[in-house]
Amino acid sequence: LIMNKTIKIYISHILYTLFLLNMINFTHAQVITNGSFETAQISVSSSGFINLPTGSTYLDGWTINTGVDYIGNYWQAIDGSFSIDLNASSPGAISQKFATVVGETYFIKFELSGNPACTPNIKTLEVTAANNSFLFTFDITNYSLNNMGWETKCIEFTATETMTTITFSSLNSGACGPVIDNVKFTTSCVDCAGVVNGTAIIDDCGICLLPDDPNFNQSCYDCAGVVNGTAIIDDCGICLLPDDPNFNQSCSDCAGVLNGTAIIDDCGICLLPDDPNFNQSCYDCTGVFNGTAIIDDCGICLLPDDPYFNQSCYVENNVYIPNAFSPNGDGANDYFQIFKSPKVKGEVTKYLIFNRWGALLFQANNFDLDSNNNWWNGDFKGKPVGIGVYVYYIEIIFKGGEMKKYEGDITVVK
Repeated sequence: LIMNKTIKIYISHILYTLFLLNMINFTHAQVITNGSFETAQISVSSSGFINLPTGSTYLDGWTINTGVDYIGNYWQAIDGSFSIDLNASSPGAISQKFATVVGETYFIKFELSGNPACTPNIKTLEVTAANNSFLFTFDITNYSLNNMGWETKCIEFTATETMTTITFSSLNSGACGPVIDNVKFTTSCVDCAGVVNGTAIIDDCGICLLPDDPNFNQSCYDCAGVVNGTAIIDDCGICLLPDDPNFNQSCSDCAGVLNGTAIIDDCGICLLPDDPNFNQSCYDCTGVFNGTAIIDDCGICLLPDDPYFNQSCYVENNVYIPNAFSPNGDGANDYFQIFKSPKVKGEVTKYLIFNRWGALLFQANNFDLDSNNNWWNGDFKGKPVGIGVYVYYIEIIFKGGEMKKYEGDITVVK
């Protein structure tokens, strides 16, 4: 019983404390009545505005100190449908009284623009509260009825009485004055960047920026617009996840070169179109696509089932010197080689290759006719020669002492 009573007393203290806190919050939770000017005991005319004369009580919550214009669809309000032009035909003023605590500091925020329909271009507004006066200006240059260019303004004052009056007054002559809307209490006149009357706010990414900053709401979004997403712009300018198979591929050729020109040829090989091997690897020695003809041991291009396959060079002390070869590294006919029958033996004493102008490109001397290492592979100084006709001079001493000389043309094909 004693414990239950203690608990009840403890709960009562908590509830009382919460009540006091609510009372304090209620005291400071000031509200400007009809701060967006949405309610009035008068209708706006078809012209989009109507005059509220001095002393009228048409505008709920506000006193019309000097005549103003109540604006409807004449231009677009910043909040709701209505706003106040503080000039009717001459400078006007409106005010509102509210309860305050002496010594407490208050902040009131409002939106400021100017009637762009007539001069002067610089509209000047005076705001007074608790014996404090604040001046604000708005330049209507480059603004219009369709683009009012609203700016957020704020005042700070310390209450000197239990009731404080805030007054908005125009300091312009004529019919076009400063325009106000959305008057309300706020917690500070400093924006998140620490600028007095600044307009920077915390964006969706938690960053303090001006709303028109290009980075506003961008720092936590990836290029696909996903919050905290990982998609990025690849080297090809496409927004993709880094593990997407198409990442960096749309502008890369088949060899993986950025903006390269290599393509898949008819043989399924990725090559530059001007590569000598382009469209060559799937053609046989007769030029037939996917054909089966090959160079036989005698250097003749024949189908393997041809009766003359490997027969043309099988004569005593006779060799076959082909008139073309294809040094493209495919393992077939890659060397300018002399073909013979297995019975023919001898030594190549001279093996010379010239270009068509007589310049020596390759030389090998005194090697066995059965050698696999001394034949010309189509290179000159380590680089492939171009497609074309070249000249050879060959001397062979056969087993038994017979010496023969051979000279002619050899064509390099790819």
